[in-house]
Amino acid sequence: MQCPVACSDGKNREILARILLHVAEDVVDSPYQEQEVELSGSACGWRVFLVGTYELVIDAKNRLSIPFSVRRKLDPERDGHSFYVSPAQRRGTLALYPEKYFERLRPALPEETLSEHTQQWRQFELSQTALLDADSQGRILIPERLLKRAGLGKEVVLTGAHDHLVLWNRHEFEEFENRQWEQFPENRSKAMQELRTLAAARSSAESTA
Repeated sequence: MQCPVACSDGKNREILARILLHVAEDVVDSPYQEQEVELSGSACGWRVFLVGTYELVIDAKNRLSIPFSVRRKLDPERDGHSFYVSPAQRRGTLALYPEKYFERLRPALPEETLSEHTQQWRQFELSQTALLDADSQGRILIPERLLKRAGLGKEVVLTGAHDHLVLWNRHEFEEFENRQWEQFPENRSKAMQELRTLAAARSSAESTA
C-alpha cells in the first residue's frame, strides 16, 4: 500500500520514534546482530527496516555490490529496482534510498510556496542526487563526482539506517563506532528518553485531535 502524498520530515520523525520505541530494545541490546525487521505499514505506506554493518570495497569502475541480505528485503513493485544516492546528513557519507520510497519523500512542490533558501537547497540536493540501476549481480555504479565530494575511498562500510543505507569511509566508521561504544550506556539512555518523549507527544496530539 502506498500513500497518495508524502509525509513531512517532522511527521516522519514522530512516526519513526513510535516505531523505535517498540523495536529499540532488541536492536540496541544486540548492536552487532544484523537483525531484519520488516514494518507492515506507516503513514508513508510500506517500507523496509534496514540494519546491519557491511565492510565492502568499491571496485576500479566505482561499482559497489549491495549485499544480498539487503536486496532480498526490497520488493521491486513496492520499492523499485534502483537506488537514489545523495549526500547524507553526516559529512563525508552518502545515503542510498530505495527508488520509490525516495520519490515519495520528495514530492513536487510549487516553487512559489517555498522560501528562496528552500528553493535553492532543493535545487542543489536534486543536482547532487543520482538514480543508480543495479546490474544482475546487485552492483551499482556510483558517480565519481559524488565519491570525490564525500571524500570516499575504495574501502567502505555500508550501514543500515532504518529506511535507507549510509556509505562511510571504513576508518571513519570505525572511529565513530569506537566513540559510541565508549559512551554506550549514556548515549543509549539519552536517545531512549528522547524517543519516549516524542512518542508521548505524538500520542497526546492524536488523542486530542
